[in-house]
Amino acid sequence: MEHFLISANTVVPFFFVMALGWGVVKIRLVGDQVIDGLNRLVFFVFLPTNLFGHLYRADLTTAFDPKLVVYCVVATVVAFLITWLVAGRFIERAKLGTVVQAGYRGNYIIMATPMIALLMGEAALPKAVLMAPFFVSTYSTLAAILFISTAETNKQSPGKMIPSILLGLLKTPIFLGVMAGLLVNFSGLRLPVMMERSVDHMVAITIPAALLGIGGTLRWDKVRRHLKLAATAMIIKNVAMPLALIVPAVFFGFRELELAIVAIAALSPTAIVSYATAKNMGGDGDLAASCLVFSNATALFTIVPALTILRLLHLM
Repeated sequence: MEHFLISANTVVPFFFVMALGWGVVKIRLVGDQVIDGLNRLVFFVFLPTNLFGHLYRADLTTAFDPKLVVYCVVATVVAFLITWLVAGRFIERAKLGTVVQAGYRGNYIIMATPMIALLMGEAALPKAVLMAPFFVSTYSTLAAILFISTAETNKQSPGKMIPSILLGLLKTPIFLGVMAGLLVNFSGLRLPVMMERSVDHMVAITIPAALLGIGGTLRWDKVRRHLKLAATAMIIKNVAMPLALIVPAVFFGFRELELAIVAIAALSPTAIVSYATAKNMGGDGDLAASCLVFSNATALFTIVPALTILRLLHLM
């Protein structure tokens, strides 16, 4: 029971805040325009500042773990390829890219990073945050390859699209926030106290704002339109993907913080950016919204039991 309560106390508050976001939209206290603005503010301002704030002070000599990076990237790519191959046998081409993306692309920065800190302590944050660019770049590159290959409306060749997509990745606010934090850290510079405190305030705002924004986007009417495919994507993301990443990680000897990073990254529900990616790259936007809602609304019932089991086995 103790391990269950620790896991539940770590995870459930995130879903309470998401439920609050859903509730304020449901009672029309705020509208979709406010939620869209909040999500843009999180993506362009709060998240980059959050990553900068954590990396700026981190002891990077102990935070970087090449073995963990290689495992997470390779395991994600292998699981992605298997999902694509299997799903391709049952799902029509027009919807395949959207379902596969929803099945592998997790909400690492918004959901996984703060959960790792709560479960393993604040000292775990530098290593968790330093993994962010590797997860984000892997997810984005795989999404580009996926939609280039499956989107029927996409007429550009891979040779033309991949360089522009990679360049766009380098210009994303999240990547710029990470690079800025690393550069300032390596330079040894210190920000003025008033700027440090401003950054601290932004860091404190980030996760609540992001969770409210995710909750505000949840609509069950979206799920009903594509219930079968949304359920398929949810099972892949919330059940199959965690098993595919966590079980081998245990056999490879990952324990404690390293296993927590792998586990929570794998267990985190479908990323909110998956909707915009599908919509803008020739995928099915309505289906992407359905997958996003279903995965996030049900993730509580997979994250808590999985973390409880890992703690009962004394692996974390």
